[in-house]
Amino acid sequence: DVGAVDYAAIAAAFPAVAVTTPVPQFVLASDHDRARRFVTLLDCLYDARTRLVIAAAAAPDDLFVGPSEEDDDDDDAEEALVSVRDLAWAARRAASRLHEMASPRWPASATAPTDFFHSRRRLHLDAP
Repeated sequence: DVGAVDYAAIAAAFPAVAVTTPVPQFVLASDHDRARRFVTLLDCLYDARTRLVIAAAAAPDDLFVGPSEEDDDDDDAEEALVSVRDLAWAARRAASRLHEMASPRWPASATAPTDFFHSRRRLHLDAP
């Protein structure tokens, strides 16, 4: 499996990253692992000020579907939902970061080389 260390290495090695597999909409309860990996990828790219090119199934605010703050907290389900709720918080941060990364000002100090997409250095990963 690919994780944070791998994503950090990618972010350090490339000024821009293109995810060629369409990014699906994540249902946090059932797509927990894939959603967590995608959030981790975004965090690493954001922290490194790396440009990101993706095609997603939904807008940033709708990319992650999960529990809301108003969801009922029954005793049996509460413990099972703790990690999903933690991921929901990370997903809101990820959506905010996607909005910022989509800005024409992102990142203000970095520019991708013109030959980036023609480079022979290609990295293939399974979809997040």
